[in-house]
Amino acid sequence: MATNEAKITFKAETADFQAQIKKANSQLSSLRAEVKLNEAQFANTGDSTSYYEKKLGLLESELSVNQSKQDALNAEIEIAAKIYGENSDEVEALKKKLTYAQTEEEKLK
Repeated sequence: MATNEAKITFKAETADFQAQIKKANSQLSSLRAEVKLNEAQFANTGDSTSYYEKKLGLLESELSVNQSKQDALNAEIEIAAKIYGENSDEVEALKKKLTYAQTEEEKLK
C-alpha cells in the first residue's frame, strides 16, 4: 500500500476515534480548570467538606474521560497496526500517547 494511500485510509478509518480523543482532551482541560477553581474557593472559604466532595467528583469525571480517551487510542493502535504494521512509527507514536494517558490515569488515582 502506498504511503499516501495508507495515510488516507488511516485518517478515514480513525476519524471518529480522533474526534473522541479531541473531545476527551477538551473535557479534561475543562475539568482541570474546575479543579483549580475548586482549590481557589477552598482557599477563600476553608470549607473542607465541600472542597473534598467536589474534588472527588471532579477526579472521578477525569478518570472516566481519561478511560474513554484510552479506549479511542487503543482502537487507533489496532487500525494503525493493520495498515502500517505492528512495528511502524505510526503505531509507536500512538502507543506513546497511550502511555501518557495511562500515566495521567495513575496520577489521578
